[in-house]
Amino acid sequence: MIAPEPLAPLVFFGKPAPYSSKNYYNHKFGPKSPDGKSYDIADWRRRMLETGGRANSRDYKTFRSAVGFKGALDNGWDWEVSYSWGQSDAVERAEGYFNLAKVKDAVGPTGWLDASNKLIVDADGKPVVDAAGEKLVCLDGENKVIAGCVPLNIFGQPGTKDEITPEMLRYISGDYNTTEIGQTKQEVVNAIVTGDLFELPSGAVGFAAGWEYRKESGFYTPDSLILQGITTAGSAVGTKGGYNVDSLFAEAIVPIAVDESWAKLLDLELAVRHSKYSSFGRNTSGKVGIKYKPIDSVMVRATASQAFRAPSIAELFGGAATGFPEARDPCDQDSYKTLADYEKVKAGPNWKNCIASGVPTDGYKSGDVEQIPTKGGGSENWNGAVSLKPETADILTVGVVYSSDVIENFSASVDYWKIELTDAISTVGTQQRLDGCFKNGQYCDSINRFGPGSPVVGLIKNVNNYTVNVGGITTSGVDFDVRYLYETSAGDFRLGLDGTYLLSYDKELSDGTVIDHVGRFEADHDGMFAKVKANFNLGWTKDEFGVNLITRYISGVEETEKGWWTDPFKRDVSSNIVFDFQGNWDVSENVSVTLGVDNVFDREPPFVYSAFGANTDVSTYDVIGRFVYLRAGVKF
Repeated sequence: MIAPEPLAPLVFFGKPAPYSSKNYYNHKFGPKSPDGKSYDIADWRRRMLETGGRANSRDYKTFRSAVGFKGALDNGWDWEVSYSWGQSDAVERAEGYFNLAKVKDAVGPTGWLDASNKLIVDADGKPVVDAAGEKLVCLDGENKVIAGCVPLNIFGQPGTKDEITPEMLRYISGDYNTTEIGQTKQEVVNAIVTGDLFELPSGAVGFAAGWEYRKESGFYTPDSLILQGITTAGSAVGTKGGYNVDSLFAEAIVPIAVDESWAKLLDLELAVRHSKYSSFGRNTSGKVGIKYKPIDSVMVRATASQAFRAPSIAELFGGAATGFPEARDPCDQDSYKTLADYEKVKAGPNWKNCIASGVPTDGYKSGDVEQIPTKGGGSENWNGAVSLKPETADILTVGVVYSSDVIENFSASVDYWKIELTDAISTVGTQQRLDGCFKNGQYCDSINRFGPGSPVVGLIKNVNNYTVNVGGITTSGVDFDVRYLYETSAGDFRLGLDGTYLLSYDKELSDGTVIDHVGRFEADHDGMFAKVKANFNLGWTKDEFGVNLITRYISGVEETEKGWWTDPFKRDVSSNIVFDFQGNWDVSENVSVTLGVDNVFDREPPFVYSAFGANTDVSTYDVIGRFVYLRAGVKF
């Protein structure tokens, strides 16, 4: 569930639905002109609290099958071939939204029927707006009754006798729940051979090589309401597409030294992969790594590698769909505290960019619209203007593993890693497009405004923000892991600590701006980036019984709110600690039973003001609360 839908047909959804001066509720409760007369309200807005909220339900089904064969060749090498097929189907249903065509009827002209079901009219044959009739009805342009239509009163206060009635809601919302279906499918064929390539003084060179064929496909189909763009649940178009890739790969482990005075072990690891994608072309990436043990208890490891990620089906072919991200238009008077501030902007060098994008020369006021209709989807929606490339990355890892020969059953590892990602597959962002247009004329062609003749000329109709390659990301951190096992006659006790310390996460936007994410939460910039995330495990086992207590820790962050519902501010989001408990019983060799409790103390997640759902970051924190489960496992 999320908050009740804000209904603003024109400015949010681009669908004119003027509140007629001949509508009874506008006539009786609406604003009046200086001479005391009602008038048509072209731009009206109301949060529809009477619905109780919006609800989205999702049904996912996944099926996967795999078959493989393996064997040995006469020369001692092993071979393996396999085929796998998988399919995921999704159905999403939305409730608590509105049919904009029905809304337009419900706020149009109205009339009254008398006891004999006839329309009450004046001496000129025109419907009487405020008559003492028996039933209030909707009228079309020819003053004919619209069958089934219930006039809508947006002026009433929720919780009072004048609130929106269930009958009003049923007409504009009740029978118009939306359904969207989608599917992704994958087929993979693999063939691999492994064996010893040749002998060196320190041992045999291990080698593996293979071929892989992968085919990806998918589709998305919205229902007719979404296709027509007449529901506040959003507008979208159906889409489908796919690609295939052929890959050749090889890996080798070269033993440089074994049991030497200067090295107990030194191995060189080499790998290369060449791929041909039907969607963008060829790519070759490689890896070089070493493992070095100066003494038995210490191993140093390092890897330098290249990586790439091809665009997904959704990033390539995802259908255009409308969302409402929070953003401020620099060309909007309501984005400034005073009229004097706005006049300075209009007199400045950037104002010409506002005018070029469709803003009137004297400016405009949005009425504090801060959720900008934005179309997102795959790069295909650019109609050939954008050719999406894969992401590429340079990766470095350096670490040390210590297995104590002093403390029995104790081990620890520390690994430093750094990733430099270029051509990141993402979106520019609504705010970035608005700022780019205002500052330097960039992205103005992706901003669509209401034109001359509209009652809201200059206001943003929508922003195109489909998938593109943007900037890059440079990030680094330290992973750590500590393990200890203590064996006693009363059972074995285990201690474990693992986690990540984030050193840097710098995101370069398309205009060259670099945003430091470490220790921050910003809704516009990818969410939560805590400096420390760690898990501590305390366990005990004896014979067929075992228990575990797991502590999950996420350090606090700084939240930046740019000022949607209040003045801009910064605040500290507290750290979060959650305890989980799990008990296991191995009933027999083939049967096990597990009883667990996640979030034992029912700890609520930290409050995050600028997060979209549940007043917190649902992608980071546990929002379910205490969760008890019983699981049985059977091996055949």
